[in-house]
Amino acid sequence: MRARNMSPADLARATNKDQGIISRLLRGERQPRPETLADIARALKLSVDEVYRAAGLLPPRPDSNIDVERAEHLVRSFKTDQYRQIALATLETLLEQEERSAATPASQPADQVP
Repeated sequence: MRARNMSPADLARATNKDQGIISRLLRGERQPRPETLADIARALKLSVDEVYRAAGLLPPRPDSNIDVERAEHLVRSFKTDQYRQIALATLETLLEQEERSAATPASQPADQVP
């Protein structure tokens, strides 16, 4: 929630849940229902697995990397194949740029590389 600059009241509005329910969940005074966790995931634009893990209802993945999980969720969230392909192409371009940047000697600016 902090990363999204959301207060408990904001989350309650986004999930269409009572603010008291959200507050009790956040304080650990109440066990969340699966549909509540799904609503929270949608509101925070996270995968349901990510929310279940944060709630302690799923164990962490052994290869857990929150950035990878987030990227996977975002790519899968696109409703059309066209947007998924654009997202993947963008990620591939960023990776290529990073690899070229890493291969560039520190003394030579990247825009002067042959």
